Amino acid sequence: MQESLGEKIAALGGVDEVAPTVILTEPKNLVMVYGIDYKRFNALSKGFLFRDGRPFEGADEVIADDIIAQTRHLKVGSQITLLNHEFTVCGVVAHGKGARYFIPIRTAQEIAGRRSAFRCSMCEAKEIQKPRARKF
Repeated sequence: MQESLGEKIAALGGVDEVAPTVILTEPKNLVMVYGIDYKRFNALSKGFLFRDGRPFEGADEVIADDIIAQTRHLKVGSQITLLNHEFTVCGVVAHGKGARYFIPIRTAQEIAGRRSAFRCSMCEAKEIQKPRARKF
C-alpha cells in the first residue's frame, strides 16, 4: 500500500490514526520485524511499554520486545544483525505489538527495497459508519 493511500484513509471520518508499516521477516530466524513511524505507530497501538531504554533516534537502532530480548540475551546497547544490517538495541518493550523487533520505517524501506517490501497501513477508528445504500 502506498503511503499516500494511508493519508487518504486518515482523512476519512471516524479514523483516529493511520500508521504506515513495512513488515519484514528475518530469514535466519523467521521473526517479524516492523519498520514503523514511531510516533504514529505508538499512537495507534496505545503506546509501547518500555522495560528498558528508549525509542529509536537513529537509523541503525532497534527496539526489541521482552520475549526476544530474554531469548537472545539482549539488553540496551547490544549489537545485533537483522536483515543483513547491524543494529544497536536502544529499547526493550513489553511484547504484544505484532513483531519482535521494530526499526525506523525508512531503514526498513532501504533494506527491503521499496518495491519488495510488503507495506501496509494499520488504522484505528472509534466508530465505523455503515455506507448508505444508493439506488441506481
